[in-house]
Amino acid sequence: MALSLLLIALMMSASLHTACFVSPKGPPVSVESSNHRPQIVTETVQPQYSENGPIIVTCASDQIDVDFQVATIIDFDVEQWLHVRWFIDYDPHLNMVNSRPFAEQEVEGHDGGSAERDVDISVRVPLNWLPLTTRLGTHLVEVVVSDAPPLSVGELPYRSFPPGGLSDTYSWVIEVQESEGCQ
Repeated sequence: MALSLLLIALMMSASLHTACFVSPKGPPVSVESSNHRPQIVTETVQPQYSENGPIIVTCASDQIDVDFQVATIIDFDVEQWLHVRWFIDYDPHLNMVNSRPFAEQEVEGHDGGSAERDVDISVRVPLNWLPLTTRLGTHLVEVVVSDAPPLSVGELPYRSFPPGGLSDTYSWVIEVQESEGCQ
């Protein structure tokens, strides 16, 4: 009988050890570990940035419109929606107006296919909405493409993202010069 009890104890011990070696499927992969940063393809932006200096805009009337465009974005997470925010002279420390996006757009995700997305994201920036005292001079126009909606509060409002959110930014420096008829 002692031998039978010992045999049963050994069998139970072996089954417990076997159960210890069976591993579960593992934790689900988090967004942070598998997420890829969207990338603006700089060769597809308009106007093209000049290494010789800023883009010059002449203030000849109250119709000072400058068109900006991003034609292609690479994002390996093809199913994700992309969030696009356009900024002019972003400065969250100056006031809330200068930290809000000038324009907002969304790019729909898709099932499968290429990571290169033809997006044709564009905006017309009417510089005449700036007061004349600040219209003339140098301005910074930025487009921020992210895979998560930006947070409207925090250290960098509209430029901060929830954990795991990634972004890419492209900037244009423009200089508005005075000429006759500038109002």
